[in-house]
Amino acid sequence: MTRRIVRWGYLIAWLAVVGISSGQIATAEQGDPVPAAATIIEEIIVTAQRREQSLGDVSIAITAIKGDDIVRLHMTDPSDLAQQAPNLQIKSVFSKSNPQIFMRGVGVNDDTALTNGSVGIYSDEVYVGAPAGQLFPIFDLERIEVLRGPQGTLYGRNTTGGAINFISRQPGENLETSFRAGVGSFDERTLEFGIGGPVSESVGARLAFVVNRRDGYMNNEYLDTFDATTDNWAARGLLRYDATEMLSLTLKIHGAKNDAQAQQFRSQGLLDPASVAAGAPVPCASPEIAGSCSDLLGYIDSPDPHRGQWDRRGKEEVDIAGASVNLTAMLGELELTSISAIESTDRLVRPDTDASPNQVLHIDWLETNDQFSQEFRLASPASSDIRWMAGVYYLNQEISLDQTNDVLRELRPMFGFDPSRLIVTINTNIDQDLESYAAFGHIEFGLSERFDLVAGLRYTSEERDMSRLDAFVEPTFSIPLVQFSDSVSFSNLSGKLALEYRDDQDNLAYASVSSGFKSGGFNGAVALDPDSVPPFDEETLTTFELGYKWTGFADRLSINTAGFYTAYNDLQVFTRLSSGGIPREILTNAADASVLGLEVELSAIPTEGLELRMGLGLLDAELTDYRTDGGQDFSGNKLVGAPDVTLNGLVRKDFHVGNGTIALQADFYFQDDVFFETSNDPLLAQDAYWLLGGRISYRPLDKPWELALWGANLLDEDYLVSVVGLGLFGYNLQSWGEPRTWGIEFIWRR
Repeated sequence: MTRRIVRWGYLIAWLAVVGISSGQIATAEQGDPVPAAATIIEEIIVTAQRREQSLGDVSIAITAIKGDDIVRLHMTDPSDLAQQAPNLQIKSVFSKSNPQIFMRGVGVNDDTALTNGSVGIYSDEVYVGAPAGQLFPIFDLERIEVLRGPQGTLYGRNTTGGAINFISRQPGENLETSFRAGVGSFDERTLEFGIGGPVSESVGARLAFVVNRRDGYMNNEYLDTFDATTDNWAARGLLRYDATEMLSLTLKIHGAKNDAQAQQFRSQGLLDPASVAAGAPVPCASPEIAGSCSDLLGYIDSPDPHRGQWDRRGKEEVDIAGASVNLTAMLGELELTSISAIESTDRLVRPDTDASPNQVLHIDWLETNDQFSQEFRLASPASSDIRWMAGVYYLNQEISLDQTNDVLRELRPMFGFDPSRLIVTINTNIDQDLESYAAFGHIEFGLSERFDLVAGLRYTSEERDMSRLDAFVEPTFSIPLVQFSDSVSFSNLSGKLALEYRDDQDNLAYASVSSGFKSGGFNGAVALDPDSVPPFDEETLTTFELGYKWTGFADRLSINTAGFYTAYNDLQVFTRLSSGGIPREILTNAADASVLGLEVELSAIPTEGLELRMGLGLLDAELTDYRTDGGQDFSGNKLVGAPDVTLNGLVRKDFHVGNGTIALQADFYFQDDVFFETSNDPLLAQDAYWLLGGRISYRPLDKPWELALWGANLLDEDYLVSVVGLGLFGYNLQSWGEPRTWGIEFIWRR
C-alpha cells in the first residue's frame, strides 16, 4: 500500500508540473490576439446524454476520439481503445472475439457466450450483446465515446462499468468520399472506402467498407507455417429519409466476417522436466523462466513468445450481420425516438488449447447469438428550461453453444477411453434465452444561475431460461452426464443524482452518486453434475464521483478530472476449479469489493502547430471480503483487470514545408502490473510495460490527399494480454501482444 501511495503521489505531482508548465507557456502569450481556429483546442460534440452537447458540459467522465484521430492512431478494432482511455482494459483470450472489458476495475473475466459484460458496447445506439461480435473492424466513424461509471438512466441496456459508443459517419448535405489504402509489415494490406451524400432533397445515403489482410507473425515450427493472420472485411450502408420536417428515419444494414488463423497460445510449463520423464511429475523450481519447465507430457515451449510448435492451426471464424431502423418524430415540441434492431453473430473457434505438438487439450466452440432490441424514448423540447427524457427498452437474446473438449487424446493408443485417467471427449450443448425489460428516465433542471440538478431512475426486469446437455461422446456410444433445464429472474431499481456547478467561464464542477445493476445467470462451463455449475446472482454497485472540467488560456489548455469511489455488493467473479479432473471456469458471487480511483485527461496547444495530450488513470481496486467455496481467502487481493496506474499520451507537431505540411506524431502507453485471475498468482499476471507508437505524414496544401508512415510497438515490447491457469495439465495458457508492426498508407478525402 505504501508503494502504491508513493507512486500515486509522484504521478500527481508530475501531472501538476506539466499543467503549470503548459499554463506558463500560454500565459506568456495572453497579450496576443485570440488564436485562430487551428491554434486552439477543437470543441468536441458528444451525444452521451442522447443530445448534442459539448464534451465539457456533460457531468460524466468521457473520453472522446474523433474520426481523424482514429485514423492517425491506426485503430483497427475496439481493443485499441485501451491505449487511449484511462482505466480501460480490453483483453481477449482469442484474437478477434469475446473480449473481456474492464472499466475502473469493473468487468467480468469470463469468455463464454452466456455472459453479458459489465461495459456496454453500442454501435449507432444499438447495444451489441454478443461477446463474439464486440471486436468488429473500426472504419468510417465520426467518433468514439468512452463513458466511465454506471450507465442506465439514459441507455437501453443497463451496465455497471460504463459504455462505449461507436458513431458512424452519416450522410452529409454534400457528396463526400474517402479512400484509404495501406501496406505494411507481415505483408499487411488494407483498403477502406466510403461515399455518401444526398440522393434527392429528402433522401441521403452513405456506403462504406473495409478489407484487412495480413500474413502471420507466429512461426509454427511443427507445421512449418506462420500463424496469427488477419483476414476480415466489414461493410455498412446507411439510408436517411426525411419524410417531413416532423418525421425522419435512418435505415442501417451492416455485416462483417473474420476468417483468420487465430493467434496461437503459448505454454508456460509448470513441471520439472526430469520428474516428468521419470513418471513422477513435481512442480518446477523456476516456472517464471521461459523455456525451463514442461507440461504434463514433457513439452517445453520456446522462450520466444512468437515461436512454437503447434499441431493445429488456430481457427477463428466470426460472421456478423444486422439491421436497424432509427425513427425520429416530432409530437408537437416533444421528440419521439424509436430504435428497432436485429443482430446475428456466429462464431467458430478451434484453437490449439494445449499450445504444443501433443494432443493434451483441444477445445472447439460453435456459438450462435441472435438478438432483437426495441427502444422508445420521449424527450422534452430542446428549448425547455427543464430537460427530460423517458424511455422503455426490450431485449431478447437467443444463444446456442456447442463445445467439445477432447482431453489427453495423445494417450488414446495406450489406454483408449478412460475417464479415470481423464482420457475423454466431453460435448456440451447449451441453449439460453434472455429477455430484458426496462423503463428509465432522466431529468435536468436549474436550481439557480450556477447550479443544475441531474436525476435519473431505472427499473430493470430480466429472465434467463437455459437448457443443457453434457455427455461423454465416442464414435460408437455416448454417456449423458448432465441434462436439465432451469430459469432465473432478476429485477432492480437503480438511479443517479448529480449536482452541477458552472463558473463565470462556463467550466463545470460536479458531484454525483449512481448505482448499477448486472443480472445473474448461468455458467457456460463444462458440467459433470448439475451441482457443479450453479446459477450466479446479480451484482450491484454504488459509485460516488467528483469531477471538474476546465478550459482556459484562450482555449489552449483543457483539463478534465474525475475522482471516484465504488462499493460492490455480491461482485461476480470467476473461479477456476477441477471437477473430476476437468478444468473449468464458473462465475460466482464474492461478498464485497471496493475501488478508489482518479482520472485526469489533458489537452494543450502551447504554440501553433504543437498538440499535447495525456491521460492518467489511478486505481486501488481490491476484494474486501471473499472466501471461495474451497476455503481459500482472497480478501485483500487486487481485482482482475485493474492496474494501479495507466498512462497514455500523444505529441503531434506540424511543420510547414514548401507547399505542404509534415506532421510528426508520437504516442505512448504505460500499464502497471495487472492480474488475470482473482488468486493474484504472480504467474497469472503481467508486469508493468510501455508501448510506443509513431506516425509521419505529408499533406500538400489545398489537396485532398495525405501520405503517412506509421509504427506500433516500436520498442518491440513482449507483453501478455491474457493468461489462463491449467495447472492440472502442468502449464499455463498464455496470449501475447503483437510484435512491432509498421505500414505506409495513402488517404484521400473530398
